[in-house]
Amino acid sequence: MSATSEIKKPHLSATQMDTYCRCPEAYRRSYIEKEKIPPMVAALRGRGMHHGAKVNFRQKMASGVDLPAADIIDAGIAQFETECKGGLMLDYEEAKRGAPAVVSDAVASLRTILGFHAAQQAPHYQPIMVEHFVQLELSGPRDLVGVIDVATKSVVADFKNAKRSKSQGEVESSIQLTTYAAMYKAETGQLPQAVALDTIVTLKTETKRQVLISSRDEADLLALRNRINAINHAIDAGSFPPAAPGSWNCSDRWCGYYRTCPFVNGGRGSQGD
Repeated sequence: MSATSEIKKPHLSATQMDTYCRCPEAYRRSYIEKEKIPPMVAALRGRGMHHGAKVNFRQKMASGVDLPAADIIDAGIAQFETECKGGLMLDYEEAKRGAPAVVSDAVASLRTILGFHAAQQAPHYQPIMVEHFVQLELSGPRDLVGVIDVATKSVVADFKNAKRSKSQGEVESSIQLTTYAAMYKAETGQLPQAVALDTIVTLKTETKRQVLISSRDEADLLALRNRINAINHAIDAGSFPPAAPGSWNCSDRWCGYYRTCPFVNGGRGSQGD
């Protein structure tokens, strides 16, 4: 694998691979047919969180000092509101409440998340890479591209926000973190000492930070290469079966294609777990 900053041929990303593994049909509609749909509110809130962190960490690379929490919050909320103007999709329950109420609640939630990020996450990172784009040139039909959230001299981290705690298995098996580790190696010449899933968990009674640590080695990179080769083969063969019936992602809440999917009765409004 070698790194470049210019997209020269078709590519895969960790998000694309995750999508294909969860539901090849959703991958087909999104990345082959280019059937784009408005994002869900949760996705836009996540983008707002990442933008607030990016604004802070970009300047921290030079200054070594975090911005005031209010500046991080304002940057993230402004990005969220801008994204909302481009359109959003509501699930059945959200549609009953109406977009204004859903967006207002999301802003309040984002304010809490970003404030917690500024106080509990940001001080622990002195970044050397922030929202850093990398393209790895591969010998197959598609290159591998990705954007590293944040990396220090020893750790590559993926920031998440969630309503429930993550499991250690999620950080151990994360395709995204393996991809980040491969890109870190391409940029620095060595694998990071650790990879981290750093999550702000918003519970009904409290907000907490959960940091799960793992590592990646050459065996993980080989497994990633094998996965890329298998997905490339399936895509080129035109193999796009639907998700397994009853899987959590096959629902109106998590899949924007659910209502028009030919493999389910989208009128049932399944909400998943």
